[in-house]
Amino acid sequence: MRILLLTLLLLAALGHAAPVMAEEPKPRPKATAADRPAGPLTPEERRFMGVWRDGYTLVFDGRDFCADTQPGEWYEGFIRIRTDVEPAQLDFVILVQSGQPNGNTSEAIFRWDGDTIEVLAPSPGSPRPPAFAEKTEGLVRLELRKDGKSKFPASHCLGESR
Repeated sequence: MRILLLTLLLLAALGHAAPVMAEEPKPRPKATAADRPAGPLTPEERRFMGVWRDGYTLVFDGRDFCADTQPGEWYEGFIRIRTDVEPAQLDFVILVQSGQPNGNTSEAIFRWDGDTIEVLAPSPGSPRPPAFAEKTEGLVRLELRKDGKSKFPASHCLGESR
């Protein structure tokens, strides 16, 4: 025991820190509608408005979004956009998942390619991808194109028929 104590004291004196056990990450608090950003829409938020498709259907109505991902699975919530960082950030704050309260956030990144939005999104609660990369294991990559034929807003996706 004395040897261990002397070793730790010696390491501290030489500027080495004693090993610290990593703490488990604390779960994030659940989001609520009260967390929705307020104020006028930004030009970037207005650019997102409409019906977008890539196998999935996403509808952006102001800061509100809904997504139909597969039969029986849908999401509703709001978005937060940051374009002052690179890559630009798009948070999907999921308030409802397939009819059940949720409150998780998928912290995605996005970029525009003409009229297409490329989105790289992790599972809710997973870390935001640092950049666009070829390997996207565990991430959803979407290349969303605006659907000019769908009526907007799409009532099927904004709760009117759910």
